[in-house]
Amino acid sequence: MKDRKTALDPEEYRPHKGTTIRDATASEELSEKDVERIVEDVRTAAGRPSLSSAGTSPSFNLRMSAATRSRLDEVASDQGRRPGEVVREALEQYLASH
Repeated sequence: MKDRKTALDPEEYRPHKGTTIRDATASEELSEKDVERIVEDVRTAAGRPSLSSAGTSPSFNLRMSAATRSRLDEVASDQGRRPGEVVREALEQYLASH
């Protein structure tokens, strides 16, 4: 959705790329369909999709040495993946073998 600004401000709204509606007209032009699309865009922009079927995925924070983080970033970059994906895969493999 980078090519379209979906402002919630009723003073300015861009329903389509290159089209901007301003001031009172913006409030008048927001149809129910537009509002539903804005809400969906906001939900999508709020974060990544859930790893489980529905709802949010549980998260877990951990600390690591700078050297470990550097190596993790290197491996993830080499594989074209995010560091979190590499950590999840490694944890799943570890848990499957124990």
